[in-house]
Amino acid sequence: MTQYQRNIYQCTIEEEDISSDKLLTLVSYNILSASSSKPQFFKTVDIQHLYWNNRKDKILADILQHQPDIISLQEVDKYRMFFYPSLNEQGYDSSYIQRPTKLDGCATFYNRNKYYQIGCIDVQFNDISELVNDDASMKKRVTTHNVGHVLALSELEDDAQIVFVANCHLHWVPGYVNVFL
Repeated sequence: MTQYQRNIYQCTIEEEDISSDKLLTLVSYNILSASSSKPQFFKTVDIQHLYWNNRKDKILADILQHQPDIISLQEVDKYRMFFYPSLNEQGYDSSYIQRPTKLDGCATFYNRNKYYQIGCIDVQFNDISELVNDDASMKKRVTTHNVGHVLALSELEDDAQIVFVANCHLHWVPGYVNVFL
């Protein structure tokens, strides 16, 4: 089986008035929750690559090689057991929200030597179904059990500089092609 090569896209800034200390590095990964890494869903993937114990250290190394300021992860079901302690040890603080009926959620980490959190808004996408009123078919389509959050981070060196980071796991169901939450 051939090894997959990840495409990395870098944005370059050519404006001379932006100093390198104002650049932000962000990585975002859907890490494929251990509870979702079932062989029947990934028929072309070597089963060894689906086992959590074979993936976790590779995922962490892949993330850290970029020395990101901010890390957004989706399908995180090993937050307390793995990601929080591992990334906390590397100098990251975080916020996590779990899906209401699932084992996974979204986690956002930020470099504590550069930022501190000044706010967080958790988003429950199921709340959208409350707007649908009595249409049971529509309610079923918009009830996704997905979550997200928006963090407000302030720079340690200049607390007037605020960064907003939104992190969510978007939902798609083949039977409901009009629903992308």
